[in-house]
Amino acid sequence: MTIRVPVTDDQSFIRTGLVTLFTAAPGLEVVGEAADGEQAAALAAPDVVLMDIRMPSSTVSRPPGGSSPNRPEARRG
Repeated sequence: MTIRVPVTDDQSFIRTGLVTLFTAAPGLEVVGEAADGEQAAALAAPDVVLMDIRMPSSTVSRPPGGSSPNRPEARRG
């Protein structure tokens, strides 16, 4: 099973490092890069969104376990 994950960080050098790391990991498919959570959620229906909640443009303010309004089937945790 392949897990589809976007790489999300407001700092481009962190994104580059994570893309390199995730691309080399078996079972992970990088489906795109994003500078904020809204961009990440829009990328190619990812299975997992891993992001820094302290990004300046982050809109992640819902508690863990809450769902995304754009993807109600998604779960935060």
